Amino acid sequence: MHKVPAVQVTWGNSAFEVDEFFYCSELSKPVLVREVRVKNLQERPTSVLAKTGCLGYFVEKRIALKAGEERRVFFQYTLDAPKKRVRLFLKPKIKIQSSVLRYWENTAEVISDSPLLNHYFFASRSQLPAVISKSERVDGSIWQYKREWVRDQAMLAVGLTLSGQHRTARVILQRLLSEFITDEGQSIDSSEIRHHDEVELDQNGVLLHALKHYVLWTGDLDLIKENWEKIRATAGFPLRHVFSHLPSGLLANTREYWERHRAFGIQKGMELAHQLFVSVGLADAALLSRLIGREKEGLHWEAEAHRLKQAFLTDLRYSLVEEGRFIKRRYVDGAVQ
Repeated sequence: MHKVPAVQVTWGNSAFEVDEFFYCSELSKPVLVREVRVKNLQERPTSVLAKTGCLGYFVEKRIALKAGEERRVFFQYTLDAPKKRVRLFLKPKIKIQSSVLRYWENTAEVISDSPLLNHYFFASRSQLPAVISKSERVDGSIWQYKREWVRDQAMLAVGLTLSGQHRTARVILQRLLSEFITDEGQSIDSSEIRHHDEVELDQNGVLLHALKHYVLWTGDLDLIKENWEKIRATAGFPLRHVFSHLPSGLLANTREYWERHRAFGIQKGMELAHQLFVSVGLADAALLSRLIGREKEGLHWEAEAHRLKQAFLTDLRYSLVEEGRFIKRRYVDGAVQ
């Protein structure tokens, strides 16, 4: 049983059983280990040739096996960045760094009666750190198009927090507050500062929500105290007059949750996700204000969170709930967009 996260591939035939494990043996260097376990299922001794290659370079090892015996062979792949190539080595044994073992021992563990839930938690906990680059970037989407979002990384920070990877979560949250929130409190999406008509207002709420989770799980109030001016600006930005739909008090602009805008036919209106996440985030910001002794500043946010929640749930004309169903978006005149 591996003490670090690993990908396992099992294959074979009537004569042999092969288990391959792929894992990282170091924290700070690009090293991938491929551990191959070969078991002889026959009642007589035999031998196998383990051979693999990378970009035209090959290594191989002959393995002698007694009847029923299992043996291991290790291949190590390292990234040679200056020469832009991958190097392949045959190793008699691999030692996993103690820092790697400590890292994974200190993460959270969830064991339930559901094998599927256990798998989801383990896979999430193991793979979250893999999307963060050495320079702390987290490219958006599986296509890696070299742009970043506050929303994506704030949600990533929540996952890291809940899985016990607090140090990494803090680095992400600090970077978001320092580099992805402007002095006026606007959140950056796709690595750009947008016109107010195209601001993704939900991002402010998601970040505040992530900060609350981080503080409640870690007790690290210093992150909040050190960045209070940015946090105050993040909470206050969606409440600016430019976003206010006066008849309902809801937030309105021409941006929707899936990032479409005027060019896609989106007209000014009220987006469900913007109301939801901003109301949640304002309530969480109020909680943070109480935790650091700034209760008075949080009273306004708490009131606005309640008002916004009531407006999108119960307003007689502009509510975003109708006949038991949520409405994604309304025009400013109240019609469903």
